[in-house]
Amino acid sequence: MLSTTGTPRGRSACRRHLFRGFLAAAVLLCLQFAACSGVGPGGSLPRGEPLPSKAEHLTDQGLFREALKEYRSIHAQSPDDQEILASYRAAVGKILSEADAAFARDDFVAAGRSYRLLFERYPDFGIFAVPLAFDRSSLRTKIEACTTQLTNRGLERYRRGDIKAAIALWQGILAFEPDNVEIRKAIDNAGAQEKNLEKTP
Repeated sequence: MLSTTGTPRGRSACRRHLFRGFLAAAVLLCLQFAACSGVGPGGSLPRGEPLPSKAEHLTDQGLFREALKEYRSIHAQSPDDQEILASYRAAVGKILSEADAAFARDDFVAAGRSYRLLFERYPDFGIFAVPLAFDRSSLRTKIEACTTQLTNRGLERYRRGDIKAAIALWQGILAFEPDNVEIRKAIDNAGAQEKNLEKTP
């Protein structure tokens, strides 16, 4: 059989064969680069760790303010991500449940803080398609209930002569109602009375 590699037709076939080999190698190299660089289909970067995971971890730790801040941030980055929205909504529900549980065990400071946080961030929750089971009015009522409980328990201690305990209870109110002028006055008056009693021989 005669060799055709030395003929023009043979050299042309050889060049085509070499070009195809080069093209296949180039495609393989591109695919390997894409895999190493983490570029997904359509040129999108994969998430790796799910976006809500950090926010969920903060929620589980009871760091509710930080968790809501994180959810707000990642939602702004991916506003159409239903996984983030579902996780965000679940976190809001958990904060309310934890607040209600704290109220039930008479931890009115913890409950008040959580109710206040939800009250402050309530405008952010308008992104949820389905309305939440609470509104700002109901949160305001819950905050007032915490204030009333701590106020009355402080008055009870005060009447018994336990001024320090009364002041401690009233200071708890300032943790979620820092602008409560009446409570600040009560604390100042009780503190002044305590100092006078200490000076009495």
